[in-house]
Amino acid sequence: MKNWLLVALNAKYSHTSLSVRSICAYVKKYGFNLSFAELTVNDGYFSILENIMKKSPEVIGFSVYIWNVELIKRLVFDIKSIAPKTKIFLGGPEVSYNKNLFKEIPLIDFVIRGEGEIPVLKLLRGEKNIPGVCFSDSDFTFSEIEDMDNIPFVYENELEKLKNRAVYYETSRGCPFRCAFCISSLTEGVRTLPLARVFSEIDRFTDAKIKRVKLVDRTFNFDKKRAKEIIKYILSKKRETCFHFEIGADLLDDELIEILNTAPFDSIQLEAGIQSTNPDALRLCNRATDMEKLKGNLLKLKESKIRIHLDLIAGLPKEDFESFKNSFNEAYGMAPKVLQVGFLKLLHGSSLREEKEKYNYKFLNIAPYEVLSNDFISFFELMQIKKVDNSVDAYLNSGIFKNSLKYIFLNKEITPFDFYLSLGEKMGDAKLSVKDKFRLLSEFYKDDNEFLEYLKLDYVTKERGAIPEFFNNFKTKENLSLVNEFLREKGAEALKLNDKYNNFIKYIDFEIFEFNGVKSLYLFNRKTNEIIIKENI
Repeated sequence: MKNWLLVALNAKYSHTSLSVRSICAYVKKYGFNLSFAELTVNDGYFSILENIMKKSPEVIGFSVYIWNVELIKRLVFDIKSIAPKTKIFLGGPEVSYNKNLFKEIPLIDFVIRGEGEIPVLKLLRGEKNIPGVCFSDSDFTFSEIEDMDNIPFVYENELEKLKNRAVYYETSRGCPFRCAFCISSLTEGVRTLPLARVFSEIDRFTDAKIKRVKLVDRTFNFDKKRAKEIIKYILSKKRETCFHFEIGADLLDDELIEILNTAPFDSIQLEAGIQSTNPDALRLCNRATDMEKLKGNLLKLKESKIRIHLDLIAGLPKEDFESFKNSFNEAYGMAPKVLQVGFLKLLHGSSLREEKEKYNYKFLNIAPYEVLSNDFISFFELMQIKKVDNSVDAYLNSGIFKNSLKYIFLNKEITPFDFYLSLGEKMGDAKLSVKDKFRLLSEFYKDDNEFLEYLKLDYVTKERGAIPEFFNNFKTKENLSLVNEFLREKGAEALKLNDKYNNFIKYIDFEIFEFNGVKSLYLFNRKTNEIIIKENI
């Protein structure tokens, strides 16, 4: 057997590659031990090249996605220059449906289209004419594993070192839907792992205290009964692991919503792809969404402790600038903890790429093939939406500005889209510190003392130390005397501490606020910045 190396180039260090691990686990079951290298696109180029070449591989397989394909093109050329006899193959969603791959990267030896477990095993066995193993652009066969249960647990002997990273996990492959912008729709049907095995592997993650497990199942709750069983199992025991699911929000029913509403904080995250609230855009993308049910279901989860992510896509057919503004405002009204504004990618194999002339799509000619314009939205309008994306990520998605943002949309006559567009224009392309973000937002309503107090509350629950000069500072000698008196007389009792003043004051911080003309003392835990006590003074 030759020395094989599978290479994953992740977008971030915190991510883990499921694909290379799955192939390695599968072939090991049949007696073949493959190595993999897990690097990131942010590593230095020569560091990546050295890490690959120092293993002296005779066969290299790259796992290719839109975020790493351009880097891999460079690596293929340079590896072939250094070691011309090295065989190089590519696999993954970015190359499986590219009909010009061998023209774009002529130095590759072959590509695996579809799922890689069976083709790699057959190659290791020396078999010929393997479905999915392609040697030219006209060679377009695909591989798929029928029974996922044949793939062993992919993180064997690794969990201890992965506990602080995002661990990717699949309980199903395939998608029951046919969205025009997605390539998950190109495989038929959905295959699933048995529930007993899923429960066992959930236990392995939680016993190892993995911080976050992200399921890559395309629509986790396509089978409602199965989804309920998995969620109930996760919630049945005390766990430190948070599980992230991609769901169809309109597929939720009252029973599952009731179960989710019992979830403790940071145990469950839900990501729901709305993409648009424009019915024509959804229809042209083959998304049959019951929008009223979707909105109702999300509002039923509004008071839950679940972190809900909502996704939008700018650049869909029939979605002009005004329509996208409306989609954004409607999605914002569903009270997500995170609102992700994405931009359409014209992926190889997707229906929208095949029909690009129909809607006059212009897009980047290299990955990620992001939309630049179409018949419905201009390049400059998309650039405006990018400003919204930048500001909503910095302010809403950070989770830092909860009180001040809530105040704005309850008291100011401005739509979420218009507010974030104004904010994004002021932000520009600068990388702002946390303090700079507070300063910028304070300038929006600098004459509204109530707003500034809510913004100050956000600041002191995030940052330690002296408050910035743009906030009201009520720490006068008189007020400090009142605070000191309260802490001495009531502090330990109110905090339910059997301790002396000089001891508990070490880990307590305080700030004074004025809401509606009434000054209040807020006590904070220095370690967590959690509010412990609110008391009028």
